Amino acid sequence: PRRRPDVVTMNNSHSSHYTEFVDPAIPHVLRGWDPKGGIARHHLKLKDLRVYNLPTNIFDFGAGARNGNSVFVFEAGGLCLAHLGHLHHYLSEEEIQRLGRIDVLFAPVDGTSTMSHDELFHVIGQIKPKLVLPMHLTFGGPHVFAGRAREHYPVKFHGSNTIELSHAMVPRETEVLFLLEQP
Repeated sequence: PRRRPDVVTMNNSHSSHYTEFVDPAIPHVLRGWDPKGGIARHHLKLKDLRVYNLPTNIFDFGAGARNGNSVFVFEAGGLCLAHLGHLHHYLSEEEIQRLGRIDVLFAPVDGTSTMSHDELFHVIGQIKPKLVLPMHLTFGGPHVFAGRAREHYPVKFHGSNTIELSHAMVPRETEVLFLLEQP
């Protein structure tokens, strides 16, 4: 990138989803898990940005949080964005309250390696974002997700992998927006 970020987040402790080789000049590296074995807790205020996390489980075999994941929430410019990471379960009422109002939700739509589409639609219904930006566009999941999403929400295609958003641009009711061409 042309500019070095002030904050880097890594949701998931799986080796395919993070790096230990972060530029040492980046002042804030927030991992969605505690490398020492605890539960990650982040609440960072930096200029006009607030970043916090909601720790979640990836695999829960009755042993509490293992192989940790966090939903990271970013508040800036009047918008509140959340990145689900590798969420693998429904959220409790307490977790929904901790997330707060979410305008834009980055949601994994592969339908297999994170959660099924039915589970994802349930979580979207719990969070009630105004805009869902699909991610994990693999395994044929986006095609199926786009078709199923039309049963619940308007689905649009931006045609570019970048977008500028403002609070005024966020729809009143939940929409799904693919940043690339129609899958």
